[in-house]
Amino acid sequence: GSAAGAISLDTAGGNIVLRGATLIATGGSGAGAGAAGSILFKDAVELEAAASTATIGGAAATPAALIDFQSSVNGAQALTVAAGESGNIDFDAAVGGTTRTGAITVQSGNVVTFRSSLTAASFTQNAGASDGSTHFDRVIDLTGGFSSNSHTPDFDATGPRTVGGTMTDTTTAGG
Repeated sequence: GSAAGAISLDTAGGNIVLRGATLIATGGSGAGAGAAGSILFKDAVELEAAASTATIGGAAATPAALIDFQSSVNGAQALTVAAGESGNIDFDAAVGGTTRTGAITVQSGNVVTFRSSLTAASFTQNAGASDGSTHFDRVIDLTGGFSSNSHTPDFDATGPRTVGGTMTDTTTAGG
């Protein structure tokens, strides 16, 4: 299979509006499996109308593959991201800073980083690489629960961590 090309969304300063969108950049499978491409959101993302999903991955290990939200993410809808065991996920600006997002779900990822505040209905991380990591660098404000079933979360957060529901960490040592 062939390698996936990168998806780059750039509105030259406007908002990227996701209305139940599904973005996929996965490489082909089979003999000569292709590498995943990255998905880059270069401007502010607005989540509208229904849950949205961004997925990268492929049969081949692609450590350079990345889902990167380079500006804010806002809107009351849910967002699911999946980067496989070798892809990374970066939220470079506030998530829910203007409008609290719905549930944020990380299906998979190697290194997952929230470089600014996370204000959402809930946070769930389902899977990731055994040697990966998940970092929260700023304030966390969830009206619902926090669940990590993958990496042990790293809270470097400056400011409070508010979780309105249950906080669950079912990771194992080294994972």
